[in-house]
Amino acid sequence: MGKHIETLDYYVAYFDVLGYKENFNKSKDVTQKFIDDLCSAIDDSIAVINNMQSSKILKLAQIDIQQRIFSDNILVCLKKGNTTLEPIRILSFLQTIIDIQRKFVLEHRILLRGGISVGPLYIDESHLVGEVLIKVVSMEHTVKYPFIAIDDAVMDALVSLIANHADNQSLQYFVTWIKNIFIRFEGIAYKTLDYLNYITVQDIWPFIRGNEEQLIKALSGQYDGDAAQIQHNLNQDRVEAQNRVLNLHRDILKKQMAVYCNYDDIDFRDEKKVLEREKIIMKYKWAWVYHNTKCAQVGNKDLVLTMNMTYDERIMKDIFRIPN
Repeated sequence: MGKHIETLDYYVAYFDVLGYKENFNKSKDVTQKFIDDLCSAIDDSIAVINNMQSSKILKLAQIDIQQRIFSDNILVCLKKGNTTLEPIRILSFLQTIIDIQRKFVLEHRILLRGGISVGPLYIDESHLVGEVLIKVVSMEHTVKYPFIAIDDAVMDALVSLIANHADNQSLQYFVTWIKNIFIRFEGIAYKTLDYLNYITVQDIWPFIRGNEEQLIKALSGQYDGDAAQIQHNLNQDRVEAQNRVLNLHRDILKKQMAVYCNYDDIDFRDEKKVLEREKIIMKYKWAWVYHNTKCAQVGNKDLVLTMNMTYDERIMKDIFRIPN
């Protein structure tokens, strides 16, 4: 008799790498560098998850994040719970995905596209099946730009849980946390993860301000690892860290857009290649708008990326040029 598979509800994030196939159509050296960067980014992703798993505090909330990786396809999931800690579990899961996405983009110059939903899943060392997989893969195919979209089912679950479990004081903290990890652009159907936003523990839980030493002291001993991590985070200068994120993102976009946001290196008579490049240009255009929107939100005009949007006279299609 075969094995009985029983699915349970999981929060599932699925994403892949933009430009994966194109990088294998380039020179051997370029392809090898891409493979090295991708493998390094995947290793960093696993390290982010392992770091989360090492937290004794998060273990109390039963945050057991699992991952499966094949080629450039990455799946991260967390079993759905039913305790009063569920809002923290969901938000911690989403924060983990943000950390992974930020590393891919800022440390390895790799853009991601994908989706996050919630639904039935069965996962063990050999099997991975469930309706939610169909949903997240469909979301990844639907998303046209380099972001990770959040399904309404996740948002509905989060809002409902907060309404049912949060008291008046914790409600404001959850609202603050939500505002700091999501961004919405006009014309995009999904909420998306805001990987450019740098937040601190004090941003979410402002009562910590002025009580940092007491918090670290209380965690020391049984929770030494968590205390050390929180101590490191508390010592970060938020403005400096936010500017560092935006500065690095700007430099990456500037270099990538100079290469990919024109038709200089392809035969403009090859309609297939022109169409593929046009799609790439639209993705970088979204990233460019996202970057400058974030600069406006944090009030730092110095880190805005200035690009001239013009057109290729041969094919009358939009391109971007770096100003002289």
